[in-house]
Amino acid sequence: MSDERADHELVRAALAGDARVRRELVERLLPTVRSRVMHALLRYRPREQAAQVVEDLTQQVFLMLFEDGGRRLGAWAPGRGASLATFVGLLSEREVIGILRRGRRNPWTEAPTEQDELVGRVGGGADEGSRVESRDLLNAVLDRALATFDERGLLLFQRILVDEAPIETVAREMKTSSAALYMWKSRFAKLVREIADQLGGEPAERPVARTISLSLQAAALRTR
Repeated sequence: MSDERADHELVRAALAGDARVRRELVERLLPTVRSRVMHALLRYRPREQAAQVVEDLTQQVFLMLFEDGGRRLGAWAPGRGASLATFVGLLSEREVIGILRRGRRNPWTEAPTEQDELVGRVGGGADEGSRVESRDLLNAVLDRALATFDERGLLLFQRILVDEAPIETVAREMKTSSAALYMWKSRFAKLVREIADQLGGEPAERPVARTISLSLQAAALRTR
């Protein structure tokens, strides 16, 4: 049995109510969830502050994964291009960003950095150059994608924009048409262009999607 098939059986058994398997699954996913929670927090706060709340938010992520009979966790399926760890990592970051934006469960009393505030970060000095621009663009795209797309949208975002997988390959994986995926790809590209404009970039004069793809891949590798 392949690793993905084994993971699928593990998830199914855990969601069916097997307490032993659920503990095994939580232990298996814990490093991924904690790492991606920290990754999301560090886009809002210094490491020392993020470390103070990472465990609480990790617990909240697991509550989210198993609520409603594990609906979100159960949305993952093998053969769709994203591993269980990658899928759970995406959901973890999305949940943290949602918590910070909702305010009621925000671990800090002040509101998180919103999209309009990101605009003010750009141009911190000529010596920062493209590094600042790329960092802010990456953070903004991640925030918007995680806050906007559902589980399927996040999988497509991962495969099309991050992994740069061929449309025909993703169509086979997701059991959908290439035409539908080209519409998703256009939607992702529009999202990147809009955010680049908000941040004062010039997307028409540089390969924005390629920059985002490479940055996202690097970020994913650091958190695996």
